[in-house]
Amino acid sequence: DGVNSVKVLSRDQRCLPGAGATEIELAKQLMSFGQQTPGMEQYAIKKFAEAFEVFPKVLAENTGLKANEVLANMYNAHQDNISGINAGINLESDYCEVLDVVERGLSALYLPQF
Repeated sequence: DGVNSVKVLSRDQRCLPGAGATEIELAKQLMSFGQQTPGMEQYAIKKFAEAFEVFPKVLAENTGLKANEVLANMYNAHQDNISGINAGINLESDYCEVLDVVERGLSALYLPQF
């Protein structure tokens, strides 16, 4: 809702990369942390990381794209730790395409995310 976005921006002007880029990067980092964690805690950490994949999946499905294909392409793009960190879903494309969301100016509000 536009009014709520203006209200949030008036309190905190911070933004994050949008189009699922932030969620996939968090999932990637948590999965990596989970693999390094010994014991049963690693399974809980990995499941928590999987929960971050829900938003990009929903975005993909709502635009008619295959969610698994989108996630695979996004994880592929996020393997490059320098430019891949801003890789998000191109919702205007008819096929699964990843783009640099910062370059395109696609951002999400910080406060509702966390």
